[in-house]
Amino acid sequence: MVNQSEQFLVSVIMAIYNPIWEKCLFTLESVIAQKNIDFELIVTDDGSVDNLFCKFEDYFKSNGFINYKLINHNENQGTVKNYYDGLKKSSGKYVKFISPGDALFCECTLESWINDLQTCGRKWSFAEAVFYQSVNGERRILSEPALPRVIDCYSNGDDSVCRWNYVVLEDVALGAALICEKELLLKYMDKVVGISIYAEDVVYAAMMCDNILPFYCTRPVVCYEVGTGVSSR
Repeated sequence: MVNQSEQFLVSVIMAIYNPIWEKCLFTLESVIAQKNIDFELIVTDDGSVDNLFCKFEDYFKSNGFINYKLINHNENQGTVKNYYDGLKKSSGKYVKFISPGDALFCECTLESWINDLQTCGRKWSFAEAVFYQSVNGERRILSEPALPRVIDCYSNGDDSVCRWNYVVLEDVALGAALICEKELLLKYMDKVVGISIYAEDVVYAAMMCDNILPFYCTRPVVCYEVGTGVSSR
């Protein structure tokens, strides 16, 4: 297990609840494959009957991966608290939330995304995603609209339109395709933990209200499994 005082550029926080190992494995493989970037992986469990931590430990050991933390909760409290506790124990400058069944798009995803984000000088970012659905054990790519649906304002740098669309029209980014500086995310998560149970992505609308706008990354960063998240049910 990683030294608690060690610092990383990115903390990937994987939130689980009654996990299916095959979905976890798909996600894990995409994370530990990341190249040319210092990162840690935090797995935080929301009171599962079986959190599969033994399988996680075996997987990390067999792959020689040591930069991880496992966080257990005795009772279910919702995704906001689960992510928040992972966030509090993270040591990266940036944080990427991810769910079992989703996967980072390629082995250079974190490296290129963070490089672009640091170059533009903004504190958080959303990007493109590849949508898929599992059918009879096969992953089938779907044609889904981009999120947000209106993206020209981001490409053109029209911040006032971006804010209006995101906050008022609720044309928001896909939660699975977001990354943010830890300290900024923690500041806003502090405001919603204990109030919101599942809607952790509301913090980005709050950032928009405070005129903290994102960088739009035009590349796909995640393979997103459609119809499995809490907000999809």
